[in-house]
Amino acid sequence: MNPILENIQFAVENSKLVSIQSEKIKDFCNNMDHTHIKHWLGEAPIDLSRLNDEEKLNFMMVFNSMSFSYWGEPKWTVEYKGSKYDGAWAMVCCIFIAIHSSVMGGFP
Repeated sequence: MNPILENIQFAVENSKLVSIQSEKIKDFCNNMDHTHIKHWLGEAPIDLSRLNDEEKLNFMMVFNSMSFSYWGEPKWTVEYKGSKYDGAWAMVCCIFIAIHSSVMGGFP
């Protein structure tokens, strides 16, 4: 069994105040307008499209292994190419800067 499903099995089987209506999930998925949804990588402050698939995968592994809560105060910010970013976008910029600096020998 999938370890995630195994860990939540008790809650799913014993929940009294919450229930899942499977047919409604299917209806939602079949009727949802997906045309306006953008993948977050396409919205990133850095053009990640120029990375090949292996580089994207490596980037995502590093990003997700470092990811944490971003709502603390004061928020830390990073300036990248004339714009300031905070939270997850700031971390994306920092990772990209670090990778570019180590591979290309300079600031992107």
